[in-house]
Amino acid sequence: MKALEKVGAITVILGIVGFLIFVPIIIFGGGYLGGLIIKWIVGNAFVSGVHTMLPNLEFTKDMIPFVCGVLAVFGSYFKSQLTHKKDD
Repeated sequence: MKALEKVGAITVILGIVGFLIFVPIIIFGGGYLGGLIIKWIVGNAFVSGVHTMLPNLEFTKDMIPFVCGVLAVFGSYFKSQLTHKKDD
């Protein structure tokens, strides 16, 4: 194996590892930003609704962005994509 082939293989491996590390961070950031927007616009109503459904849960308005970020990362692992279309 030539020296440049080794460098290319290492670059590909590091690129894949970097992709696997940074994509969830970017998804969390997007979810966190969405949570901030929810907090600013309808935060009190959102917390009131959560307390209506789950009265024993201590959920505050400050927790909304973090929870949205975590749910965005979890949801990204379970998303499905259409791989083929059924002909009618």
